[in-house]
Amino acid sequence: MKVEFNVKLTRKEMFSFLINNTYRKPMGVIMFLFGIGCFVVAGITCKQMGLQSTLLLILLGSIYTIIQPIMLWKSAGRQIAKNPVYKDELSYRFDDKGITVSQGENVTSKGWDECYKVADYGKVVVIYITVNNGIILPKAAIGEQYGEFAKLVGAHLPGRLKH
Repeated sequence: MKVEFNVKLTRKEMFSFLINNTYRKPMGVIMFLFGIGCFVVAGITCKQMGLQSTLLLILLGSIYTIIQPIMLWKSAGRQIAKNPVYKDELSYRFDDKGITVSQGENVTSKGWDECYKVADYGKVVVIYITVNNGIILPKAAIGEQYGEFAKLVGAHLPGRLKH
């Protein structure tokens, strides 16, 4: 079995990867819950605490629930704009041996044993090479081949793919 398609990554797709990679890990969940907790405590205790304490709690809550996602959005834009790999379309080929990526004259291959896991984040699928780095594949680019793609990748990598 073989699946081939081309990808031109966008800021939205990079952001989807960054936000999911940040907030789906245990520490990301804890940070988000801490931020929500700060808002709740600030709301409940605003009459008992002084203005400075309430504002500090609101600031702490904002760091993890508002500011962090904004920073990830900016980072996604910077990565897409500054990384020459994302300027042109990438061609992907998936088969039983692994993944082959080509762009112009450059061709790189990775065996399935060099990949960590696969994750489905809604509009993108990520094949992780390490815990924090992966191949970001927009589902729109995979298109009608998604069923075959999910079967092929699912047979070689642990993780979750929606069929």
